[in-house]
Formats: sequence, C-alpha cells, structure tokens
Amino acid sequence: AECNPLACPNGCRMFLWSSPQAWQGQNEQVGGVWPTFRGNVTIKPCTTVVLDLDLNVQLFSLVIMQQATLIVQNRKAADVKLRATCIWVKSGGRLLAGRPAVPTSFAPEQPAGFPTTLALPRCWQGTCAGLADANAAWCATVAAADLSRCDSQWFRASCSLTCCRVDPRTSGQAVGNCPSELDEHLGAGPFEGSLEVLLSGDDVTTGHCGQGGRILRVDGELSLHGSRPTNTWSWLRTTAAVGASRLVVQGKQDWGEGDEVIIATTADSEKQTEERTVQAAAWVPAAGGGHDTVLTITAPLAHTHLAVTEVHNGHALSMRAEVAVLSRPTIVIRGVDALYDGFMFKTMEAQNQGMFVKVSDEAIVDLSGVKLRDGGCYPPSTICATWAPLKAYPMFISSGKGALVSMQGCVLQPNFGHGVQAASGHFYDNVVYKPATGFRLMAEQGGAPLVARYNAVFSVREKPTLGYEEFDSFFMLRGTPTVEGNAGAGSENMGFNMAQWDNDKFTNNSAHAVQGVGIGWVGGPVQPLQDLTLWKVNIAIWGYVKVDTPTIRNVRLADFTKGVVWGFVGANSEKHQVRLQTLTIADSLFVGRAASQTHCTSGTQVGIMLAIAGTQGFSISPETCGPLGGHWTRGIYGPEVCYLVTTPSTRGDGL
Repeated sequence: AECNPLACPNGCRMFLWSSPQAWQGQNEQVGGVWPTFRGNVTIKPCTTVVLDLDLNVQLFSLVIMQQATLIVQNRKAADVKLRATCIWVKSGGRLLAGRPAVPTSFAPEQPAGFPTTLALPRCWQGTCAGLADANAAWCATVAAADLSRCDSQWFRASCSLTCCRVDPRTSGQAVGNCPSELDEHLGAGPFEGSLEVLLSGDDVTTGHCGQGGRILRVDGELSLHGSRPTNTWSWLRTTAAVGASRLVVQGKQDWGEGDEVIIATTADSEKQTEERTVQAAAWVPAAGGGHDTVLTITAPLAHTHLAVTEVHNGHALSMRAEVAVLSRPTIVIRGVDALYDGFMFKTMEAQNQGMFVKVSDEAIVDLSGVKLRDGGCYPPSTICATWAPLKAYPMFISSGKGALVSMQGCVLQPNFGHGVQAASGHFYDNVVYKPATGFRLMAEQGGAPLVARYNAVFSVREKPTLGYEEFDSFFMLRGTPTVEGNAGAGSENMGFNMAQWDNDKFTNNSAHAVQGVGIGWVGGPVQPLQDLTLWKVNIAIWGYVKVDTPTIRNVRLADFTKGVVWGFVGANSEKHQVRLQTLTIADSLFVGRAASQTHCTSGTQVGIMLAIAGTQGFSISPETCGPLGGHWTRGIYGPEVCYLVTTPSTRGDGL
C-alpha cells in the first residue's frame, strides 16, 4: 500500500529478522546466516525487516537504506539491545517502534496558564497539510533525473506512520497511511517491552555511517514511542523538609514503586538537587479540588525543598521545587563503552565524549517515552574540536530548518555536553538532567516551527574549560521560537540566555537556584520582557539594550543580589548628539527576601541598577563596557548607584 513504484518497480518485500531469507546475499557482511558479532547489517532498499526476537549482539554497523524499514516488533516481553558503533537511517529509510500515547494531560494547576492537554504536534497541527499533493507533483518532475530525491519526498509526503494512529479530533479513529501489515507489528500503543539502542566506538572509528562511532544518524525517519508517565515532571505541593521521606506532588500522577525521581534544589546551588527511589505512591484529595500524589521515598532527604506561594501587593509569587521521573521510558538510546576482546575503543570518560543523535534537514524524528543519556562532548574531545567551533556539543542535534521533529515525554541526561540543539521541532514535557546547556534553540526564518513548552531542565553544570555562554538552562541563539511554561531548576550560570531579544512568544517561564544570571540578552529588547518568575538568583535580569524604550512587564523577582542590571549605547561624543532613552518596569514584583525562604542572600541587595552607559561613535570603549571602560555591573562612570536598595533583613516587601 505504501511501496513507492518509482523507487521499487519490482515491488517491496517484508521479512522477519529471525528468517534467514532476510540476510540472503549479505551473509559474509552480517557474519553468518543471521547477524552476529561485529556484523555489518544493511536493510536493503524496498525491504521491510521486523525484529521479532530478543537480541543482544554487538554489531559493527546498522544501515537502513532508501525505501527500507526496520520495525522493532511491539511485544510485552521484548528485550532488545541494538548494539552498534553507528546506526544510519538513510534518506527514505525508517526505524520504527511503537505508537505514541494519547496527548499529555498536564494535571498540576500551579503556576497558572498550563493547558488541560498538550496536543501531539506535527500532522495534527497541520504541519504536513498539503504535502502529499505538492510532493507527488514535484516528485513526478524529477523522478527520471534523481530517484533518490523523489524517494525522500515520498516519505515526507506521508508525514510518518506514527502521526496517523490516534487523532483526538476523530475520537481515536485511525487516519492517514496506516497499512495493516505494519500495524500488526507496531501495535496499538507505546512499545511495551524493553528496547535499548547502545552506541559504542570512538572518534576514529571507521564504519559504514561516515562520521565515526557512537552516532545515530537520521536522514530518513526515526519514530520511537516508549511507555511513559502521563506527566514527566510536576511540582511539590508542600515543602519537604530535611529528613523527610514523604513528598506531596501536585496532580494525580501515575508514578509508582521503583520509579527514580529527582527533586530540584531550592537553595542557591544546583548541587542540592537530590535523586531518590519511590517506595510507594498514593493519591490524596487536594485542598483546592482534584487529587495530589504522595510519594514515599526509600531514603530521607538531605536538604529542604521549598514549595510555597506568597502574595505581595497583589502579586502571586510561586516558589516550588520541581520533581521529575527519570526511569520510566521503555526505550533508551545511550552511549556505552565496548570492551570486548579484539573490539575495544577509547572510553567515554577518556574522551569526554558520549553518543550523538544527528538529524538532517530532510529527516522526520518522532520520539516519546525515550531516554537519551551519556551523550555530547566537551574538550579534549576531538569531535568537539572538529565538528564546529563549540566548547561543548549537544547530544541531540537538529540544525536544519526543514526537519520535522517531535519530542514529548522524554528524559535526557547528557553527562558530556548539551541536551538538545534544534532549529525546528516541537518539544513538550521533557526533562533534561545535568547538561552543559539544556536546550539550544535556533529558529530560522522560513523554517519549520520551533516550539518548546513545559520542559524542565535540572542541574546545569559547568564543564571544565567551557566559556561563559555554554552552560544555561535555555539558550535562544536566534529567531523567535515559542518558549512557554518552561522551568530552569538550578544552573551554575544562566537560566535563560538570549543572543537577541525580539520574542513575543516567551511566556510563563521560570528559573531558580541560578548562580549567575536569571535571564540575559545582548540585543533588544524589541518586544517587552514579560510573564517571568525568577527566585533565588544572583542577578535576576541582565540586558544590553539596543532600543531606546526597553520594557519589562509582569515579572516576579525574589531573593536576588541584583534585580535589574542593564546597559545601553547613549550619546555620540563625536557628533555631540543626545537622545532620550527610557527603561520602563511595570506591574512587577521585587522581593528582597521571601518570607518562606530559609537561605539568606549574603551582601547588599540592589533592586534596579543605574544603567551601564556606553558611548556611541569614536571613543576609548565604543559600545562596550570592557576593561578600559568600567565594570559589567558597576557602570562606566561613578560608583554603584541604584533606585531601590533592600537588605537581607527585609522580609516580604514588594515593589
């Protein structure tokens, strides 16, 4: 039903992995009648192979060719370990497992503004509307000249198998291209067994994927859907004191015994984030209606984790520790060390380098209920030095503006670099733990949408030798991505970092336990900065302003050293020109020390700093505040001056 007659004039075939027929013609390459140790496995064009048995064989490479499909059969007792130095899904090829779950229901009611459900992205939101007709016409014009390009467009026209299974607008009725012969093996829902994609090798591994070892390279379609909780993360309902072995979590969560959870720090250091295992879980009535979830953990907490809402002068200040589940996904993609006799590579620790998922501009990637861990790199990794001028490299990389990417309900634990770098895609309800940077977002003009909603980034840690901008919860390098409802829970540098502020799609975000800057930018803000909560931070807002009327509205700041630090380019000393510039701060809350905060901010606290003024035109320090011109928080001239000063003894007074 879906076989491309242009690329496969003799038709398409389907085999089971367990059948010797699947490997006829490549027995030497795969290592025997079936794939064996160090085998180079190729899923050939016009062929579908169903992995129908448990597997734990160390392959050298796995390549899925054009118009070829590998399906991991959805079996409840499945225990599949795809071990290879690299996996390459070529343009027009597909690697599939499971179907996506129903849309996430984001149960917690704090902070306000979260929707009842999060619709699944891409096809259901019209991204692929009209592609089938347009691509069929385009394909017909190039078929004779370039079959491979036609083949790629053929699958983009279908917009992936996984987006057509359960459409909430049709009461769950299947729509789109779901051939019955594939439905039988993909199953009706998420992958029920255990699937691990284990990538080994090192930077000098020469395989069949073209880019070294520990790489999952996607030029075609990667659709993996594991089991996951309804919500990957939530907030504490009540404060959990040091020594507590009971957590009250907002919402009716389907978390349970054996789940590994993390509880975010609410102090001034990310190092107070704690990992625990759930011993028991129960639902209890919530004070405002509905239910909350009580988790009994196997070991008491070593630190206090705050969960309160304070009201000051009509402003609600929500300060709550985030809680996330790390262990639930049934599909795992991770870097590993291969230490077999005669098949040994440099370890990840020796290289400061894990695995990579690299997504091309024409790829389709649809992930839910997937855990990605032990990936990315930082110096002295040669990959970091070779691929791009970055001091760390992301574990998941999608830099093309045309890729159709969806990631929902996933857990990312890079350990060696950044979490996600993307120029397009939809990212919902994901958790990133211990990255160099959680999300690096690079929206491109004319590209596919880039949306990050309700993601939580925990414990951003500076890696050795990294530069200032390389370890943030969220780094928006360019464009105007939609950034809504996200939380930065502990960072050694910044919560939100913007290269240029011109974004009216930034709403309802928060960050806390930030040792550097809560939010900062070096250009703009053309659009007002608004609807943001920052608490327990060093500098809350730092901006280098390139407009004459910057506006900050509806922000809530608490327990900071400096509230607003801002700079601008002022008079032209060469032409003797001056102009009026005005910073407007409206409908906002500044709290020196929250009434519930147990950690005292040291030193003098400053609400709003006098601007750091640069000189336009020829000067000793044009448009900068460098070593010759002053200090980045104290200004180019005069002492440190502010409009409002609060001291640590001030409790609960707002501006």
